[in-house]
Amino acid sequence: MPNTNNSKTSTDPAAKFRVDWDKTTWRKDLESFALKCTDELTPLDHFIGQDRAQEAIRFGLETE
Repeated sequence: MPNTNNSKTSTDPAAKFRVDWDKTTWRKDLESFALKCTDELTPLDHFIGQDRAQEAIRFGLETE
């Protein structure tokens, strides 16, 4: 369970940078999308993400 104690008197040096989990998410009204199902989306033909992660995925797929 995530720590939600954001006390300013904490001795943890990272405490001042801690963000509650509910501030790291967002919600989108599903009615604003012009589709009924994700099957209607055009598939991507490339990876989206960090270059290092992509290299690791390619390496793993090529390893026998």
